Amino acid sequence: MDIIKIGVVIFVVILLLFVIGFLYSFGRIWIKAWASGAYVSLFNLLAMKVLRGLPASAIVDARIMAVKAGLDITTDDLETHHMAGGNIILTVQSLINAQKASISLDWKQTCIIDLATKGTEKSVVEAV
Repeated sequence: MDIIKIGVVIFVVILLLFVIGFLYSFGRIWIKAWASGAYVSLFNLLAMKVLRGLPASAIVDARIMAVKAGLDITTDDLETHHMAGGNIILTVQSLINAQKASISLDWKQTCIIDLATKGTEKSVVEAV
């Protein structure tokens, strides 16, 4: 009987440590996204980081920039561009700059410019 109680206590402690670690890792990012209006689910953050090995914080930051600028760019779009080797922060910034300058440019075109300028002295922001 005592062994079962000790086992349950150990299990609960391990579970609590896991939950605290999970919330520490993803809670701040999730709250930042939620508070800024660029909601990303905890499950999506977990999948980004653990399953796909992507920088969840950078993707959420880029999403927040896009939402604040009124751009409709999904986390899937950002993940895809990052996995293709693109710089998501600079790509979003260049799209925002194009929007401010009344230049007709969409997400796919901006991604193409970003990937084309990779390895050159110009960044996508300068190219746009």
